Amino acid sequence: MEDEIKNFIKVWISALASLTYCYLIPSKIPKGQFRLLSLLPIIFFFTILPLNLTTVSLGGCTAFFLTWLSRVSPSWEVTCFFVLQGLCVAIEILVKKVVKDRWRLHPVVSGPLTVGFVMVTGSWLFFPQLIRCETEVRSSREVVALVGFVKDLGWALKSFAIQSVPSF
Repeated sequence: MEDEIKNFIKVWISALASLTYCYLIPSKIPKGQFRLLSLLPIIFFFTILPLNLTTVSLGGCTAFFLTWLSRVSPSWEVTCFFVLQGLCVAIEILVKKVVKDRWRLHPVVSGPLTVGFVMVTGSWLFFPQLIRCETEVRSSREVVALVGFVKDLGWALKSFAIQSVPSF
């Protein structure tokens, strides 16, 4: 557990340092390709950053971001979902080390058990948070707005193309 806390602190210090870099350095560089190039190491860093997190800390981050996006008070259900999944994975690894090759479930049995467990715990702990904040309604509105934007963009490009064609 101590290593996990150290890893969690290291990741957040790295994230804060990266955000500080993004705020200070690129603001001094004129807009253009050089500014983009100055941000590429940080973009790469943020793509590999979640690989340094364990299930518990990643679950906490996910719960934080879901709470932030949904704009509702946290109920800790999502965090409990990820903590439970992490504990079950740790128990599974421990059991596999203890029994080694003496006893194994066939993949036809273990696959549906795993999927069933994730579905049951997800419907119990994960999805109620999404339903409570009406995520499906808001995402549907955003999709409709995106489709409208793409249609308007298509019409604008079409009218621009027709106007820019030289007449002979």
